[in-house]
Amino acid sequence: MSNNLSPEELLILVNSGKTISEIESLFNSTQSSGTNQSQTIEVGCSYSKVKDEGGSSPVLGCDLQSNASRSEGRNDTGTVSVNEQYDAQRRQPRLVDQPNDSPQLHSSKVEPSLYKGQVDGSNPSATTKLYKSPFVDFDGIDIKDPVELLVMLDENILNGSTRLHDWQIQFMIDFADVRHTKESPFQACVQACNSSGKDKYIIAACAVWLCMRYREVECPITSSSGNQLDNQTGAHIDRLTSKANAIFGPLWKIRYRYYEFNHLGELGQPMPSKLKLFATDEAGKAEGYHPVDAGKKMAIFTSETKSIPEEITNALERCTGFTHRVDASSPGAAAGYFYNTCSAALPREQIEDIKSLSSVQTIVYKVTAYQCSHITESEIERIAAKLPGGKKSQVFQSSIMAEFGSTSEMVVIPSTFVWRAVYDLPKRKDPFDIVHIPESHNEGGLDLSDGGAETVLTVRNGNKLLGLEAFQFEDTEDSIDYLEELFKKYSLNTKESLVRGDYCGLGGPMLRSLKRRGWKNIRFVDSRNSAHQPETYANQGTELFFNMRELLQNKDIILFYDKLLIDQLCTRYYKIRNGKVHQLLTKLEQRAKGFPSPDRADSLNLCFWNFKTKFVRDIDDTLVTINEDKEKENAEVVSDFDMTSWANNHRAKFSPEHVLPDQAEDLYDEIKSYNQTRAVKQTQLIGK
Repeated sequence: MSNNLSPEELLILVNSGKTISEIESLFNSTQSSGTNQSQTIEVGCSYSKVKDEGGSSPVLGCDLQSNASRSEGRNDTGTVSVNEQYDAQRRQPRLVDQPNDSPQLHSSKVEPSLYKGQVDGSNPSATTKLYKSPFVDFDGIDIKDPVELLVMLDENILNGSTRLHDWQIQFMIDFADVRHTKESPFQACVQACNSSGKDKYIIAACAVWLCMRYREVECPITSSSGNQLDNQTGAHIDRLTSKANAIFGPLWKIRYRYYEFNHLGELGQPMPSKLKLFATDEAGKAEGYHPVDAGKKMAIFTSETKSIPEEITNALERCTGFTHRVDASSPGAAAGYFYNTCSAALPREQIEDIKSLSSVQTIVYKVTAYQCSHITESEIERIAAKLPGGKKSQVFQSSIMAEFGSTSEMVVIPSTFVWRAVYDLPKRKDPFDIVHIPESHNEGGLDLSDGGAETVLTVRNGNKLLGLEAFQFEDTEDSIDYLEELFKKYSLNTKESLVRGDYCGLGGPMLRSLKRRGWKNIRFVDSRNSAHQPETYANQGTELFFNMRELLQNKDIILFYDKLLIDQLCTRYYKIRNGKVHQLLTKLEQRAKGFPSPDRADSLNLCFWNFKTKFVRDIDDTLVTINEDKEKENAEVVSDFDMTSWANNHRAKFSPEHVLPDQAEDLYDEIKSYNQTRAVKQTQLIGK
């Protein structure tokens, strides 16, 4: 049959949907008309549709080998035939229907794109020359797109235990569009949440697919971290290439951060496609990448682009001739190359045809955790519950909602939280709606200094700030004398009126001196200690500040106007370590930003450290005051002093990691006080 039809005609017949008997009939017609062409054709490695006699099941003519190997008759260089049984098990056959307005490309040796054939019973040999397409469908292995590659190589996707997300499929189909050229490249940035599968399903799958489908592909991949390359991107590429070798034979040469697919040309010459991975520690490594030859593919990938130094991204911009450019990262600070690229890009959901854009336009694929079904909503809720500020926190917005923000350095307490707590705010526009819930005693917070900065005492009653005393003495003994006067002034001279002091630096000796003078209501707090929630806060000092944030956010406490205090509350910065641990900037770092030592804010944090709100939030978010008298009536009657109850109530304060040298005296003092009170009562009873 092939001896009597031109290559173009045979190709058109194969893809025309005709039955075998119809094709034979057409063949006989052309033979009787005297047409005799002795050419042969390679149909490449494609799934072609030719109906059987019953007109139902397609006959699959597909073996996975390069066109050059096929023409040379090679089958000993790692090529593997894919039979009909394999196709039925591994993937649905791709049935190629020839559209009337665009040619179906199959072979790189013959150019069927020059023609569009129209074959029917009346004029079987007619062909119409339309145009020459600038797009080469493929010249290597015919795997339609990265989705199809994953179905072939990833058992979890094949058996259904892993499902590709809609956004991943959309990206891979867009990446595989045959119209991408160096004149009209595919330029995309993937702005995605954490754990979305950027390296596995975007970078690795697309890079491996491109190198298998096309000859002489150049594919550099970079990241700011060698660990990211080895443990994420490289590991996923290893898995795919090794699986391809296991199925098809040793087609991939696998080295450390280097992968080469062994394509062969028409004459058997090597035409390899190359994947090269490098960390961005040297700008020179990012330069010098260009296509091997005219019309060849080149794709540039960057992983965690937000962390790649600017000199590297600038060097990559000097790599010309690419057909694909993909930057994939979780968002970071609202600055730099990745932020600028995503901000100027057009969202994918607003685009009907990606090739309708200009050649300079970038597409952004924004992916939140809610678009990734493997991240459950319960996981998202647990993450939000552990973060200060919940879903409004910058960490949540960045890691879950894929929003840019200044996660490297952020303000702990937004100014709006502070201003609405100030009851005597000048020119207040909205009514003040926080209710004062009084207590029978006052409590205080004490931030101590050696004279270079302020020593600050703050005093509260219940949820209301009553006083703030800031002073400076060069002599620490003068400071201690003045503090005793202030304790008396604000009625901080009972055992219930606890004063929590900062034990760091000079604070330790001064607090111990106050205790020796008889102030047993002093409590030590060392901001350097580990936090009660070490998975969230770096130390207790950070936890203190975020405790204040929560109180202000929930409108639980009342402040009065003090400009320095408000400024210090609104300008305390923190940073994120290891993706989730919050840590305050050091005071030196604060000063470098132009902000003074936050002594007044630290004192306020200590003052309200053990404060428990008297409000509970109902389902409709209304505030309900707790009726303590009614609770006391219904409470179980216990003895005056019970060691177990005392220990349970003070467990956090006296947990081993928080015990300070003099802190154990508190238990001794309370037991001693109880024994003295008991002795007085017994004496009174005997007297009666």
